[in-house]
Amino acid sequence: MLPEYLEGDNKENDTQAYADATFRSVFYKMMELRAIRALADKSLKEGMEVIFLGDFNEHVNGSIMSILKSSVLDEMRFWDVLTKYEKDKTTHIHRSNRLTFDTILVSSGLQNYIGDTNVYNGELKDYSMLQKGDIETVVEPDHAMVTLTLN
Repeated sequence: MLPEYLEGDNKENDTQAYADATFRSVFYKMMELRAIRALADKSLKEGMEVIFLGDFNEHVNGSIMSILKSSVLDEMRFWDVLTKYEKDKTTHIHRSNRLTFDTILVSSGLQNYIGDTNVYNGELKDYSMLQKGDIETVVEPDHAMVTLTLN
């Protein structure tokens, strides 16, 4: 989600260039999610089930995630396994904000097979305020692991 500047943009002082660069980064991300969703739709139509997992760099309830999760057809919707998770859902900390960027989305045919779900965030630290040079020495993951068991 870094701003996507054009060649010749004034990155230091031009607020419109910054707004446009930020728009481009969000637009490119939406287009990538749209392409991934198209592949998932193709798989679902062929009778397969689909699981999305990972760091989406977007809050799981953010509107951009609806590109992956929602559909006009119930059988084509995806379910976030953390929806009913009652423990701490924090998977990333950025500038002291506790975020849920990492999750697992399953197609509706798998929803009834979800067993244990866990977020391993007990050792999670906020690395966002480290100075340049310091962050290169950090080797620990900055995102929590999310797991599930299929029954």
